[in-house]
Amino acid sequence: MEPDEFAKAVAASQNNETWLLFPVPVPEEAISKAEALLGVQLPADYKHILHDYGAGDFHYVELLTPAVGSGGGLVGENEELRARGVEGFVAVSPNGCGDYYGFRSIGGRCTPEVYFWDHEVESISDDPVAGSILDFLRDNALVSSTDMRLVATGREHLVIKWWWW
Repeated sequence: MEPDEFAKAVAASQNNETWLLFPVPVPEEAISKAEALLGVQLPADYKHILHDYGAGDFHYVELLTPAVGSGGGLVGENEELRARGVEGFVAVSPNGCGDYYGFRSIGGRCTPEVYFWDHEVESISDDPVAGSILDFLRDNALVSSTDMRLVATGREHLVIKWWWW
């Protein structure tokens, strides 16, 4: 999915009754600082999302904020995962059950594909769950409650985070 297609999908989904908009776009400086602290180059599509839309709750998906000192967020969550021995993975979206969606990191560069890290077996999925963060958000965040569906892989994990109001 291209960024202009994603923008159209976002606009169309804003008619959903449970739409939650990102709080504020993330400045380039904050993204660069998070990249430096994590020692990785984040995918261009992910940086586009952060810069143009922001971080936080995006309908049914939470994206970790790269703001440093935010009490967790992108840097804090990944530091905790690294302390547990998780290497070669940058978590960007928790599913609320202890698992994360994120990017594989190879030689300091993140792949554009989104993978699943399962906390029960402490491993990263072999196959990506989405070809890019744009595809991941389209398929998991930009759905209405009447169109909500569960997407499963061989590990049968939940992709959609259920919200209770």
